[in-house]
Amino acid sequence: MTNNLNNNIQPTLYTRLNTRLHTLLTNLAKDFKVSHITRSPARFNTEKLNWFNREYIKLLSLEEFCYRSAKLKAEQKIDEVNYRIGDYIYPVDSNTNKILINKSFSPSGQDGNFYPIGGGREGVDPVDSLIREIEEETGNQLKIDKNKLKFVQTCRVTSNKNWQRDGQEFGGKEFNIYFYPVNQSDIKPFHLQENILENHISRHENWLFEWYDVGEIISTNTHLTYPIWKQFCKDNKIKDNLDSTFGQHYLAWTLDKNRATLLTEFGTESNCILDYQKPQMEILKWKKISLEESLNNLQEILGVIETISTKLQTQTDHLNSCQIKDIAANFEKLSKLWEVELKLWLNKNKKDTGSYLWPLRVALSGKAKSPSPFELLSVLTIEQVRQRVNNLN
Repeated sequence: MTNNLNNNIQPTLYTRLNTRLHTLLTNLAKDFKVSHITRSPARFNTEKLNWFNREYIKLLSLEEFCYRSAKLKAEQKIDEVNYRIGDYIYPVDSNTNKILINKSFSPSGQDGNFYPIGGGREGVDPVDSLIREIEEETGNQLKIDKNKLKFVQTCRVTSNKNWQRDGQEFGGKEFNIYFYPVNQSDIKPFHLQENILENHISRHENWLFEWYDVGEIISTNTHLTYPIWKQFCKDNKIKDNLDSTFGQHYLAWTLDKNRATLLTEFGTESNCILDYQKPQMEILKWKKISLEESLNNLQEILGVIETISTKLQTQTDHLNSCQIKDIAANFEKLSKLWEVELKLWLNKNKKDTGSYLWPLRVALSGKAKSPSPFELLSVLTIEQVRQRVNNLN
């Protein structure tokens, strides 16, 4: 990653870390006494190390946490099937927030993933090689100005088994992603050209490159994640109007930040929001009652949730409209309000807490182990809550 991507993030983080470290050392110096030193050998305490790591993650803003975690995840991503080792380019029209990209990689039809252009690695200068290959692949429909290329990130492929191609090994290599500012009206959709072997032409005839909204690309792309794109927009003064579109992404990522011990845990909790999978019916059952009773309780508490949702609409609207730097604090407040309201109803009606909150949490997250139902209710819209509960059967 080039240094300019970190300039906006690092100073504020390092200032807070240095202040925290100075305070820690000052307090240690005050409390230190030679008489308290024992003969027992020091022990490496992993639990304490994890605690320190969690504390430092808490010092990160939500945006810093998302950016650093997403960058680290991208660098560690293994994707042997869909990507060749090489360099790639995303032509971007910053006026319309659209990217020229391929969504039809598979000969058997669309696979739902997006793919950039290029992949050249030959030659002394890989960027020159990339430009040459792009021009060949597009039948000279796309001319690249090397001075306009803006490097974004490096992803390192760390496969257990190295790739083999033409007697060369490709495992553990890096590939670079570049953005190329263009005017959308200058480039029409085109099919990728394959000139190496004639019998490959039919296999590649579905490689159609078209203009897609940035939001659609960022939300589904394997390597290019929203925090990295947002930082790129800031650094290069590109129009960014994606906050409203990705508000729920940031809300979901608060679930990761609240529990993360390592940056690599990014996505562990938020996937129940952003990549929801319907739970298996058997885990909806609360241990003290039958599955049927659990499902009946779930429908009953859904009605209560819809009523509370109307009551908390003002706080929900405020959370969805607040700036990213304020999301974490407002998210915590809304989660607490949900907890107070639901527990008040449970206590008032003498309901068993577990027999209602367990199936609710599982239904909303799709998992037996997940964030609390109050946190999930603070992130999901009432339409999403209703859909997840009603679509269980």
